[in-house]
Amino acid sequence: GIGSLTRMASLLPWAALTATQPLVWLVVGVAVALSLPLLLGLRALAPPRESLARKHVLLTGGSEGVGLEIAKIAAAAGARVSLVARTRSKLDSARAEILAHAPNAAVGVFPADVGDGATLRTALATAETELGPVDICIAAAGSAIVKYFEDLDDKDYDFMMRVNYHGVVNTARAVLPRMAERAAADTSIKPHFAAISSMAAGIPFIGYAAYAPSKAACKAYMDVLRNEYADTRVALHISFPPDMDTPGFVKENETKPYETKHVWPEAFNELYKPADVARYLLDDMLAGHYFLRSPDFFGNLLMTRSWGHFPRAHPLFDAMIAPLFVGLQCIMVWMADRAVKKGRHHSALSRQQ
Repeated sequence: GIGSLTRMASLLPWAALTATQPLVWLVVGVAVALSLPLLLGLRALAPPRESLARKHVLLTGGSEGVGLEIAKIAAAAGARVSLVARTRSKLDSARAEILAHAPNAAVGVFPADVGDGATLRTALATAETELGPVDICIAAAGSAIVKYFEDLDDKDYDFMMRVNYHGVVNTARAVLPRMAERAAADTSIKPHFAAISSMAAGIPFIGYAAYAPSKAACKAYMDVLRNEYADTRVALHISFPPDMDTPGFVKENETKPYETKHVWPEAFNELYKPADVARYLLDDMLAGHYFLRSPDFFGNLLMTRSWGHFPRAHPLFDAMIAPLFVGLQCIMVWMADRAVKKGRHHSALSRQQ
């Protein structure tokens, strides 16, 4: 009957995405095989990965989540670490956690709101006074408010831009000019500046009307800075991590729409450990890549397909698999639309009014 046909139709996008998985891996495998000689040649010519030892690593949003995990790795590798976040108690707790892993590490904590440029500049200047010039700065402060469009208010939009975009802007303005000056005066110095965006910047869908644009703004900002600083020795980087098992993710789930949670099959909703994301991020950063991978291999491929204006580490490989991902993203758009049409939340709103 009609009910059976409706149920079958609802399964089509799920079946389509699942059925394409073997094809995805086949095409990826062929692309890797064909481009492997080039990749190995480039790897042989690439400079050795940098060391974190004796570097000053400063992280905004360093009191929890992926920022804290990056700090742990850096401290264990012999770096001096500065943590910046709004809450002093969280910073003190993070410092104690880092010292439990690396007892001899130099770890400073500096309370500041990344959305307030003046107080952030003061905090970063204090960090440099105490621990020396910043060699690596990672703008990891971020927040996510995920709601239906109708439930978002002015404060939600303002807060998302304040933290996720202006927080990166304020951090960059505070450290990048001095990094470039130091690198110009001493060619042995190669500073790094990285920002953590989100996969929502390239794959936005229901619930992310305030969050996704703020992360897309971060992405565009970093693309501009990478180009503008191409005549310096400062290395710019950006990361698009997947969903992670963090306090922030628990909080965003409190207001997340039903459709947002059910757009993709459960098999594609994996929650990653922030420690794993941190290791991938640092590995690619120290190798000099602009696009910093995450443990989500499929997510990495999706992001490189949905974002074009950046230097690619593996252009031949990207070109080979690009046509397949055009089709996959068409299916994903269909799935996202299907979830919204099935949920019919606007019909519920109309009944309430």
